[in-house]
Amino acid sequence: MIRAFVEAEVESPVYGAAYARAAQAFGADREALFHPDADRLRAKVLRAVRGYPVSALFTGFPSDPSWNLAAISVRELGGFLYLREYGWVALSGGTRLVRDGAANVQAAGGGAKARGIVAAEEAVREGKRFQPIIAAAESASAVHILAEGHTRATAYVRALDVDDEIEVIIGYSTNLSGWHFF
Repeated sequence: MIRAFVEAEVESPVYGAAYARAAQAFGADREALFHPDADRLRAKVLRAVRGYPVSALFTGFPSDPSWNLAAISVRELGGFLYLREYGWVALSGGTRLVRDGAANVQAAGGGAKARGIVAAEEAVREGKRFQPIIAAAESASAVHILAEGHTRATAYVRALDVDDEIEVIIGYSTNLSGWHFF
């Protein structure tokens, strides 16, 4: 999960520069974060940028999730929830559903979030596939909440057929309700 999280966000226009700076602070460059044996560096950089494993995005996130790589349909992805963060809740019209956020991108105007989604959507339409999205749920049958990859998830729902599949890393924990963004 840490490797996928860092490798995805290093490519992000929002977080990429912060990851590059953090890598430099630990005596490495941005490219070192992609090295197969860089797990310790990635964990340190994720802590520096996103507070892993206990603060910021990870406040109240359980320490016991069982992580699984899954292929899900775009239809299923549309039923995932955005994390409880104002900008994503607003984009979805309050439902937090990825499919509602995808439907509202044009109405959101030209803000940074909408521009990022449209840019990712164009890349997807051109055949690009990104790092797996990361989500969490209390069980396989419970609601799934995005932890990382909101822009990519929204772009996939906008650009792909509902039966197309994408990869998602899902952490299951019965303790997820204590997560600040649940």
